Amino acid sequence: MKKITLVCILFLTALACKKDDPETQGTPMERLAGTESKKWKLSFAEARDKEGASVSLMALYECWADNLLTLYSNGTYTLEDTDKKCSNFEDISSSWTLSENADQIKLANFTIAGQAFENLTLEVKEIKKSSFSGIARNVTYGTLVADEVELRFKVSD
Repeated sequence: MKKITLVCILFLTALACKKDDPETQGTPMERLAGTESKKWKLSFAEARDKEGASVSLMALYECWADNLLTLYSNGTYTLEDTDKKCSNFEDISSSWTLSENADQIKLANFTIAGQAFENLTLEVKEIKKSSFSGIARNVTYGTLVADEVELRFKVSD
């Protein structure tokens, strides 16, 4: 009986001492844009059709991997085509919003590799301090038509 009581006390003590995950501390906006700005690189991009077939967009468009997305806390963003050029487009600067309940990120006037999206909306899957991810629905990119495109970003050093 003493062993059971001791195990219960140790278990309850461990639960009481559990710390918050530092990756999820702060508001979603703070995790995305910091106090002023935060730089992100695309780490994963996959297009899927309704039947579940998928294609890695990072394999098709290797130049996406070095593009730098900077989210500013004032609601603006820049997208820079930094090293391996996707096309001859100018770096983009526009606005972005995070929905009130942090379930959508909208990037206005988003252009990647010469393809423009008037309002790219990502349904948020996860927002952490070092990564965020979301899904864009019904995306057409050149000849590619996808039911959904999953994008994951990692904080840039």
